[in-house]
Order: sequence, then structure tokens, then C-alpha cells
Amino acid sequence: MACRVNPEKVIKSSVFGAGMVGVVATFGIAWMADTFFEAHSKEFIGLIGELVREYPILFCLMVWLLAVLLQSQGATTQAIMPIGLSLGLPVTSIIGSAPAVNSIFLVPCSGSMIAGVMFDRSGTTKIGKYLLDHSFIRPGFVTNLSAIAISWRLAELIF
Repeated sequence: MACRVNPEKVIKSSVFGAGMVGVVATFGIAWMADTFFEAHSKEFIGLIGELVREYPILFCLMVWLLAVLLQSQGATTQAIMPIGLSLGLPVTSIIGSAPAVNSIFLVPCSGSMIAGVMFDRSGTTKIGKYLLDHSFIRPGFVTNLSAIAISWRLAELIF
């Protein structure tokens, strides 16, 4: 009010439009995932329950894949961790699987990845011609798989 900003100009600016699309996309994905898993959790648990109980590492893979699809660590945690608890998985499996929510590096569509490419003046950080040939693949896999392995081991030692 003190600066006499014209609200129409703000709403029509590209920065405001991009920001609103980002907010809607982020909250929309989280809401969609939560709604889907809440509505179908009984079927989902019945379908994979025995298999995941027998092979808890599959729960970790499930967390990893869902995070890739949802592109949100928070939405993935909210959607999938309660399923692990309801399946009666050991605490070590759930804690060990927690870093798997960081698999969002696989598809280069997050703001931080795009910003990393834009800020790199050397030109070595790239999003490739194909979906899975970008600069974040190797470091993403190394750090994510290392974090999962360390988390599983620490969970076994502590619990």
C-alpha cells in the first residue's frame, strides 16, 4: 500500500504466473497422492502386504519409485510410510527406507535442478537430450543409495 503497487501488473507478471503454477503443482501432487492412497490403502495393503512383509527391501523400492512419480518427499512420506506401519513392517525397515524419498533427482523437473543448470556458468551441468541423461544422475544415485544403505545399517544397530 505504501509503494502503490498495481495489483494487475503483479498478477500479469511472468514471475507471479510461474510461482502460482509451481504452488498449485506442488500442493496438487501432494493432495492427489494423499487422496489416492487414502482411498485405496486397503486394496494396496492387501495386494502387496505379504510380499513386502517377506521382503522388506521391496518397501524401500516402493518408496523410491513413488517419490520419483510424485516428485515430492513430503507427499511420498505422507502417502507411503503409514502403509509400512499398517503392514507391521519392522521399524528398521521403515527407518532404513526413509532416505528413499530423495529419489526425485531421477526426473530433472525440480526447481533446484533447473536452477543448478541455469547458474552453472561453466556449462558442465546439463539436462540432456533424453530424460535420463542429465548431470544429476550419477551423484543422485551414489548419494541416495549410500544414504539408504547407511540408514538400513544404522537402524539395525540402534533398534
